[in-house]
Formats: sequence, C-alpha cells, structure tokens
Amino acid sequence: MPFIRIHDFKNLVFEQMAHLQEKQKAYQQDVKKSKALEQNERAMYEQLLLISELKRIYISRHLKR
Repeated sequence: MPFIRIHDFKNLVFEQMAHLQEKQKAYQQDVKKSKALEQNERAMYEQLLLISELKRIYISRHLKR
C-alpha cells in the first residue's frame, strides 16, 4: 500500500502554486497588452473619422461657390 509523505505533498502543493502564479502573471500581462491595443485601435478610429471629415470639408469648400 503506497503512502505519500507530508513533505512530498507540501512540495507538490508549492510547485503547483508557483506554476499557477506564473500563469496569472502572464494572463495579467496579456490583459494589459490587450487594453493598450484597444486604446490604439480607438485612437486610430478617431483619426480616420477626422481624416474623413477633412476630406468632406475640402470638397464642400469648392461646391459652395
């Protein structure tokens, strides 16, 4: 009948905790990167809207006369 020693059990638990903490750090870093990309995407979208508005203004200038 096999038995597990308390020392071995504690080592296993601590190893698993360390592994999960590594994953949590990587997850948190990925979330930060994703938020930064989302902010960049939003800024680009706003710039595209401004460019579109400028094009409309340039054309409408010549149509008013």
